Amino acid sequence: PLFRSRALVGDCSMTMEVVARFLGLLELYRDGSVAFEQAAALGELHVRWIGSPDDDAEIEIDEDYG
Repeated sequence: PLFRSRALVGDCSMTMEVVARFLGLLELYRDGSVAFEQAAALGELHVRWIGSPDDDAEIEIDEDYG
């Protein structure tokens, strides 16, 4: 599956939320679970899951953080 970075941060109301979600994506990238594609510099970032279908990657967002 492929999704755009805007879908990940579209409901964020604070900059800290955007940063936290992006850092989570970087962790998934480091673990080899996602790949990034970007057609142009500073363009939309597309994220693709490349991990095992059996991986139970779960992203939890702490709504009380901040």
